[in-house]
Amino acid sequence: MELISCLDWSSEHFISQNSTFLELLNTGQINILKNQELKENIITLYKDYDIASSHIKEYNEYSATLLGGKPVSFNKYWNHFSEMFDELYMFEENEWDYINNPSSKEFKYIENIAAVYSFKNQYMLDYFEDLKIKSKSILIDIEREFENRQISDVEIEDERHKEELEAILSD
Repeated sequence: MELISCLDWSSEHFISQNSTFLELLNTGQINILKNQELKENIITLYKDYDIASSHIKEYNEYSATLLGGKPVSFNKYWNHFSEMFDELYMFEENEWDYINNPSSKEFKYIENIAAVYSFKNQYMLDYFEDLKIKSKSILIDIEREFENRQISDVEIEDERHKEELEAILSD
């Protein structure tokens, strides 16, 4: 019964928060990054977000369609209908007999739903893990670029002080 109450016609879609990226891209401020490979990797990452979002949406729609044509009625077992179906007489005595009959169409339907949702779950987790790894790598590369830039700025400042000191000493 718990499995049945978890089934739903809809699933959450994956939406990436890309407003900062779009602002950097649209205003040309992405050029604050000097490393061309890093800029390309960031652009590719956001394309990967869009691809993942599209695939997840398609898979959600497919699984919702699959649930929509169900030969087994789960409605009275869902949590949001529990107040409506709250008396024992509302449940049929043999309505779960198909669970013990693997050759019944209802059993095969439940088996198919379980397989689809298991695959869907793994499919989405793989996307999220891949995006997480790419995102972490890019964040590290961005930090390195700015650290290197700070070191370079310090070296430039040291060089200026050295030149000023040499100019003073030569006078």
